[in-house]
Amino acid sequence: MTISNQLLLRFLTLKLYNKTQKTQTKTGEQKMYKEKDVIIAGKKQKKKIPIEEPTSLFINGKHFKTFMITPEMKKEFTIGHLICEGLVSKPKEIESIDIEGNEINAILKGYKQQPSQGLIVSGCGGGTNYLDEENLPKIKNTKKFNLKQINQFMIEVLETGKSSGLHSSGIKSQTQNFQKIIKDIGRHNTIDKIVGAAIKQKINLKNCYIVSTGRMSSDMALKCAKAGIPIAGSHRSLTTLAIEIGEKTNLTILGKLSKPKKTEIYTNPNQIK
Repeated sequence: MTISNQLLLRFLTLKLYNKTQKTQTKTGEQKMYKEKDVIIAGKKQKKKIPIEEPTSLFINGKHFKTFMITPEMKKEFTIGHLICEGLVSKPKEIESIDIEGNEINAILKGYKQQPSQGLIVSGCGGGTNYLDEENLPKIKNTKKFNLKQINQFMIEVLETGKSSGLHSSGIKSQTQNFQKIIKDIGRHNTIDKIVGAAIKQKINLKNCYIVSTGRMSSDMALKCAKAGIPIAGSHRSLTTLAIEIGEKTNLTILGKLSKPKKTEIYTNPNQIK
């Protein structure tokens, strides 16, 4: 991306962002929803609509990506995205994260500059069209995870996100007293945010599992694998490439988790009890 194109993208992002600033509370915290007028059965009503706003990530001073996200937990999102995309291998490689409005500036140690990836819309995570098998991570896990507990957590995540208009994902530790459920306009964004939230709490990701209300696609499976999380699942369907990633990275992938008697184990069943 040329400098002029970067400047244009930044200008458009700022213009879009400024339109969302009325959603801020008096304390400066942003809401996840904005009330809009809607006609239902001929009657005008107010309805809470999920907010989608552009947020740009700059790494070591240069534009990396602009995302469409739900405007909260931006620091957790950044930490998780850097880990889940393999841009850093350990949290200590992140020297600092500064957030100002819709711009996130991250300073990383030993980072090799990459081309700007432009705008990533909320409906996709950037895409995984092929597998670079040489660079795929290998999850090292000898523990077994209780399937009934995973089913129960999936049902809890579904209940939390019911009628929200947002995707929900949850992360839970099998050995530490930690669980987190997060909602966002993009299902892949929820993975970044829950991983970031766990890292902030110094949770060992190797003892965690992730569940999501969204379809487990290849980009989501790869995020989990790069974060070192051994179990990932959804109450919905999966894709063939997600299953292939599970097979090659030792990630156990589960489907139909909200139906305990019909739960599907696609890969690495040895990690489930």
